[in-house]
Amino acid sequence: GSAMQAAGRMLSDAINMNYEILPNYHLSLIPVDSACSKTKSAAVAYELLFNGNADVYNYSTPFTWNRDNVHLGHFEKSSFVGIVGPAGSEEVPGLNRLAQAFRKPLISSAAGLGSLSSRLEYPFFWRTTPPHGRDFRVYG
Repeated sequence: GSAMQAAGRMLSDAINMNYEILPNYHLSLIPVDSACSKTKSAAVAYELLFNGNADVYNYSTPFTWNRDNVHLGHFEKSSFVGIVGPAGSEEVPGLNRLAQAFRKPLISSAAGLGSLSSRLEYPFFWRTTPPHGRDFRVYG
């Protein structure tokens, strides 16, 4: 929650300050809670992308947050560059279909299931963590 949000803000600020990365774009962090659920994560993403609504979580301390339902506009008409998240492997399949439909990257820092390495099944999925040990397989 709060640590991921702080790291995400630092990352988006650093990218926004470097005009050589994603020129003519401004990254915005929209922290939403998918409860590490494959069902909820897809529902949250679809609601955000197609209706522009999201329950946005803003942490004031590691254990204190505000939740506001906000209308962010219709993302299918915007120039969003990708989806950062999810925090778990279970959420990837549903979000992967969305990433494929929009032809945008889906990036996770924690989804480690080995089968997610398949470029045939998950061509828009990228992660910053290696696959889990015994689940790891090499796909060609």
